[in-house]
Amino acid sequence: MDFGLKDNPRLTGFGQSVVLQGVFLMSFDLVKFLIHNSHGKKLTVLLEGVHMGPGGIGFRMDF
Repeated sequence: MDFGLKDNPRLTGFGQSVVLQGVFLMSFDLVKFLIHNSHGKKLTVLLEGVHMGPGGIGFRMDF
């Protein structure tokens, strides 16, 4: 049973576009991860000013 799917140029082009989109999204995610990772290291200094208490959450920043 051959449905003509093996040599269909439309499906070949569709497959290539899916692979290209996947490569783009993977590289985009990698760049965003690296940016987020470098900025995340500074986050611990900022979060030192956050305090939780019975009345809620407070933030204090010293100059």
